[in-house]
Amino acid sequence: MSKALPELIHPFRLARGGETLRGSIPTTRMPRLGELLCRPCDEARFELHFGFDDQGQARVLGRIEAGLVMRCQRCLEPMEVEVACPVSLALVHEDGEIAGLDADYEPLKVPDEGISLTALIEDELLLGLPSFSRHPPGACEMPAGADAADANGAESRGSGRENPFSILKSWKSRESS
Repeated sequence: MSKALPELIHPFRLARGGETLRGSIPTTRMPRLGELLCRPCDEARFELHFGFDDQGQARVLGRIEAGLVMRCQRCLEPMEVEVACPVSLALVHEDGEIAGLDADYEPLKVPDEGISLTALIEDELLLGLPSFSRHPPGACEMPAGADAADANGAESRGSGRENPFSILKSWKSRESS
């Protein structure tokens, strides 16, 4: 029988115990993520290992995965986006500790009262979303006129237009002579 996941976690305590949390959380419990989705998805799956690295830094390592349905920014139709986020967090109590962290970690400031496991998973998913969700080229149809606008934009950037930096080239050639 699997153990129920707590909503409030104390990461430093989990690190001292070398604990691992794994399971899934419904994305319907993640309102900020929900605002970006076309429709609710089943769940986000995660595995988080709490512990200490060789330098004694409390940390969380793991992975979060979810299949999300977002709007394609090209055709505006729903599309599935598989998000797989590696997690590498250093646990800190206060901002002053952040400066000395190893570059492999992102800081996670942990208040004394603990943090929400759901909010932690949601934050990492939000950071792992693509900048622009789009079907692969050729897999969707762009709205009428979008191709023409792209072609016109490319033409205006073409050789028919004067380069605004050409004056710098002429100055450089005067200096070298």
